[in-house]
Amino acid sequence: MKKMFRKLIGITLVTVFAITSCSQPDNITNVTNVTNIFYKDAEEESVNFITEGLPVYLLSNDVSNVMYVRFYDGDHFVPYVSVRYFLETAANFSIKKTSYSDGKYKYLNQYMGKDFPLVVDVNADTITCSEWSGFIEKTSEDYIEHNAIVDKFLRKIKTFTGQNSQTFDLSAYGFKIYGGIDDAYVPLCILNQLFASCDYCQFVYNGEGIYFHNDASFRYDNYTNSSWFINEDGSVKDRPAELIELSYNMLCFTHDYFYGAPGYYGFADNGNGYADQEIVAAADKLKFDDLLKTYDEETRTLLKSTSYFEYLEGFMRLIFYTYGDVHASFEPFHYGKLWTDEQAEEFSKFFNDVRSIKYKKYMDVRDIIHEKRLAAGKEKKSEDGSKTSPVEIELLPNGKTAVIRFDEFNFDDKAWENYYNQKILTANPNPDPTEEELKNGKVAVPNDTMGLFYRAFYNILNNPDYANVKNVIIDVTCNGGGVVITCQKILCYLTGRGDLVDYDIHTGAMIREYVTGDLNLDGKIDDADKEFYKRLTDVVYINDDGEPQSDGRKLHFAVLTSFLSFSCGNILPNYCAQAGIPIIGERSGGGSCLVGKTCSVDGLPYSYSVNMRTSDYKGANIESGAPITKELTYDQFYDDAVLQSVMDELFVEDALFKD
Repeated sequence: MKKMFRKLIGITLVTVFAITSCSQPDNITNVTNVTNIFYKDAEEESVNFITEGLPVYLLSNDVSNVMYVRFYDGDHFVPYVSVRYFLETAANFSIKKTSYSDGKYKYLNQYMGKDFPLVVDVNADTITCSEWSGFIEKTSEDYIEHNAIVDKFLRKIKTFTGQNSQTFDLSAYGFKIYGGIDDAYVPLCILNQLFASCDYCQFVYNGEGIYFHNDASFRYDNYTNSSWFINEDGSVKDRPAELIELSYNMLCFTHDYFYGAPGYYGFADNGNGYADQEIVAAADKLKFDDLLKTYDEETRTLLKSTSYFEYLEGFMRLIFYTYGDVHASFEPFHYGKLWTDEQAEEFSKFFNDVRSIKYKKYMDVRDIIHEKRLAAGKEKKSEDGSKTSPVEIELLPNGKTAVIRFDEFNFDDKAWENYYNQKILTANPNPDPTEEELKNGKVAVPNDTMGLFYRAFYNILNNPDYANVKNVIIDVTCNGGGVVITCQKILCYLTGRGDLVDYDIHTGAMIREYVTGDLNLDGKIDDADKEFYKRLTDVVYINDDGEPQSDGRKLHFAVLTSFLSFSCGNILPNYCAQAGIPIIGERSGGGSCLVGKTCSVDGLPYSYSVNMRTSDYKGANIESGAPITKELTYDQFYDDAVLQSVMDELFVEDALFKD
């Protein structure tokens, strides 16, 4: 997404389609022409269209650029865009080749040396990709640019197996595809959902302009000034019938083709934050409209309301109750102008009441656990008291157990870029160089989650204060997730590999990443990293003669989890459990799907669980949490004596260093 955003800022948006059928607006200037592609056998399916240059807002309230679109048959609610233009300019694909035959436009995307075809059929109103997962992976060039630093510390080999062809039937959702002499034309909202949302960014039309959204969630002051929303006197309009239908149909399309079915719906909750899987399985078989008719008619009614306020309530109910899995979320942002202060209070109350049991439990458990962690001295408050953070590395009183605590899988890409670009990289570096070393160009290991784990293990292997450590507890009791590559790097330290398996429930694709990591931070991924892992599983130190020598210790790992251990905080213990590492505490809270970020047709940014679901090695869902080896109460989570006793109980066969 960063590359795409830079590209949009740096160029003037132009079309690659012919404009001979109509004239451009006179007030659009500074448009650079590009070479159009014409197919001699293709014809304009309809000449009843106009081309308009729409203002584009790129995270600014001022016009940043222009995008040319087509409106067909007098319908100004659905802008159509040239497919290749959108793929290459807005979605950052690199299309290797295009062709046309009998109403079918074919596009070839190249990823890691392999061609992935996309076929747009104007006669059937369908978009088909035989290997969808590979097509949306973008280009090998893009892959290298986005991961130049990641490649320094993770080596990934990705495989796709069992993938079925994916066909998106636009006609089933009230949308049409038009053919032209130069390209196929598809609704902007469809292209946005299929391709731009893969990068957590999207382009939304509000009746007058096109607005770019990304994860930064910039708030546009002028979004609701459109005639879709506001009358000339400033009063709020009723929702146009065309917009109601368009918006609902797009929600249906998004759910039916992209929802990840994570294993939870608010209406299926057993009362404990986990869902009845029989109800979930039955609901997963239904298309979106039938699902709402069967299980949540109230949400369906609100989403179809002529009132913007009721529509927003319906959207909130869909996200926080119907889906209700904590990954799903949204904020109305610029829609706040559409209601009064009284309605804002009503909206806030509605939010508190409508949340799923899982959402409510997550918030309740969060408050309880943080209070207990703070009372136990395992949590620190900022000077102003507004933020808390865990005591990250702690040696328990008897010196045999170390605890690594972290509340987020974060990744400081700039700091790691700085680290790996230093002139001399050495294996097993001191994470915190001396002032003299810093003056001579040495760079400290970053203070993010990856750096935290290296520091902890560096101390265990080298610091005399940690000489008796044989147990390491990974505490993710307050961890709500974060960056997947960070999770994979930690798995490399704990299990020797950072492999993950994603399952696409719509195409049947099993996508496995075989991952090894730079554990000794020398900028290479080689046998020396395997030796570093062995040093953790059979602790080795270098004696005075410079020779490796075992001190007889074998580190025992356990992961401490709670209901708050969500997303990557759920993935880590699940994969540790598969490697034989005990899980203690409370069952983790799920969050198995990757998070998709998109926008409704009328501009509501929202997140939801997408079709790529992280699974175990056999493809089974991990939404129900990691299997618990030893249950603990919240009072026991941060009790030093209890934790040490549990580790002695779990690894009773190891008699070394017994008191």
